[in-house]
Amino acid sequence: IFGEWTTWNGVWSEYLVCPNNALIAVPDGVDDDTAAQFWVNPLTAFAMVKELGLGDGNILLQTAAGSVLGQLVIQLSKIYGFDTINLVRRQETADALMQEFEIPGVYVYDGSDASKTEVKQAIARDFSGRTIDYCIEAVGGDTAHFCLDLLGPNGEIYIYGTMTGDVTMTINTVADIVMKNNAIKGWSSQENWLRLTSDEDKRAFVDELWALIADGKLKMPPTGQRFSFSQIKDAMTHSYAAGRQGKVMLDCKA
Repeated sequence: IFGEWTTWNGVWSEYLVCPNNALIAVPDGVDDDTAAQFWVNPLTAFAMVKELGLGDGNILLQTAAGSVLGQLVIQLSKIYGFDTINLVRRQETADALMQEFEIPGVYVYDGSDASKTEVKQAIARDFSGRTIDYCIEAVGGDTAHFCLDLLGPNGEIYIYGTMTGDVTMTINTVADIVMKNNAIKGWSSQENWLRLTSDEDKRAFVDELWALIADGKLKMPPTGQRFSFSQIKDAMTHSYAAGRQGKVMLDCKA
């Protein structure tokens, strides 16, 4: 992730010659399953939190709060002192998050008009007198627009995915953007953060993140089913299975 580069070389190689700055050492005490997940969700969550400058007094709205990235953001909020408003699709997910992390501010949003009203009223009640400063959004479509509507003046929304596959969002440029002075930004760790961030800052982020993980302050959810490389087709099929629990792991030692 360091130095200058233009394209990704991919991972399906038996051998690869790479420079020293292409390697990141795993600290002692960090297990392989945790290290294997470091690159995508932990680094993405951490980099967005750092880039937004989240800290005491801030409120971050996030969708897909039950995802691995969402759970990491909740943990980071406890470390850095900001509050989270978390949107999920199912009540059982909301209940699990509130119990696991001992937090309020988890709301079920299904896209209906009734749900919009209920969530708005609940947030206004639970966060009375406060405004939502930032949002990270990964669902897309109507949910993205709903988040934009929830932002307070001078708010900022990072869109980093579209889990529903709906890549369109209808925006009232006057009401949603101009009058509230809100900003919308696309965010990708690979396509913009890595290219625009200095090696010095990236190294500092990586070291700080490793320290949080090694010290047990930031924990990854349990992994899911394991497969050997010879079972790659089964692993891919299982990764898309409904109700899958935990990240599917490919065991290079098997």
